[in-house]
Amino acid sequence: MTLSQCSGETYYLSSQEQILAVAKELTQYNKVALDTEADSLHHYYEKICLIQLSFSNHHYVIDPLGPVDLEPLFDVLLTRVLIFHGADYDLRMLWRCYHFRPREIFDTMLAAKMLGYTELSLSALVKRFCGVALSKHGQRADWSRRPLSPELIAYATNDTRHLGCIADKLAEELRQQGKLTWHQESCQKLISNAIAGCQKPKNEEGRWRIKGWHTLSTPRAQAILHELWHWREEEARRADIPPFKILRNEKLLELACWADSTADMETIPQLPKHITGQRFTRLCNVIEKSRHMHESQFPPPQPHKRSHCQTSKTIDWNALRRLRDAIAHKHQLSPELLLSNSQLAILVQKLPQTMEEMQRYANLCPWQAKALGQEFLEAIQQLSKSVHNT
Repeated sequence: MTLSQCSGETYYLSSQEQILAVAKELTQYNKVALDTEADSLHHYYEKICLIQLSFSNHHYVIDPLGPVDLEPLFDVLLTRVLIFHGADYDLRMLWRCYHFRPREIFDTMLAAKMLGYTELSLSALVKRFCGVALSKHGQRADWSRRPLSPELIAYATNDTRHLGCIADKLAEELRQQGKLTWHQESCQKLISNAIAGCQKPKNEEGRWRIKGWHTLSTPRAQAILHELWHWREEEARRADIPPFKILRNEKLLELACWADSTADMETIPQLPKHITGQRFTRLCNVIEKSRHMHESQFPPPQPHKRSHCQTSKTIDWNALRRLRDAIAHKHQLSPELLLSNSQLAILVQKLPQTMEEMQRYANLCPWQAKALGQEFLEAIQQLSKSVHNT
């Protein structure tokens, strides 16, 4: 795709006839840039509000909120190479909303990481390859509102307008560095992980442990936080707004700490203006109830997780990490892209004895296992021997 092909007109599609027409047109092209806009910053029940497509010099903004059937479009997209920038969220939303799972993608952010770029944002790549400065006007827009302004439609279009050009240039760089297959394997893993994450049962009872929960000094304060968190979720559902718009995490922690230390409701910390009326009454009831909870009703304590370096006294965690970093440097990769710290922790715990075990235990792509190589496996085997000898 050339720079001139990034400059075509934008078409806003909202009827079934238009959807069918673009699906037919798309059959002539093998690659299509795709992005979505959702409303998670404005609603509790998030949904896809726009789907943007760009191919050749054609740019489409599709409105999926009207009475349209997108199945004919997805049937064609299933057989195309889809170009994303930071595909994870889009993949999860496409699966949740439409049960759509692409067969092949090209993620430009992942490609930039593999090539060692330090600036990974879409705007940085567009500036680098196309010489265009993108507007940030619509970053926090409520995409569920209609009608959308021309400015927001233009903003949405720019999320895909330049992706084909960027992908072509990144693919060539990957090919020159011998990393194109690595990228393809990682993109397939990205698809699998995104769908698996959607299908995995959520640990609802663990979600109340927000950042900072462990700073609450008593089990009762933590139990109060548990009840406040569930109150906030219910209020967010009632109003169909994100929980943070009811009360931010910092205020939940402040309330839990306060409620554990005093029974004087006159000294309640200052609350947002919308915590009034019945919402305020329900909050007070939750606080009063949680203050009088019996210890048997407290949420169970979180199982103690050993830190990486405590997995075994005999394992030199830092030695493995230094070896990983050295191998990553040799391949001009960031260490986390080659083997994340969480994957390294799994290998330290499992102590694989074969390349197949190393790949399976840490859910590695074939290229990752091959790049780590026999040297890394032998280092783990040596550690395994030292563990068994202690």
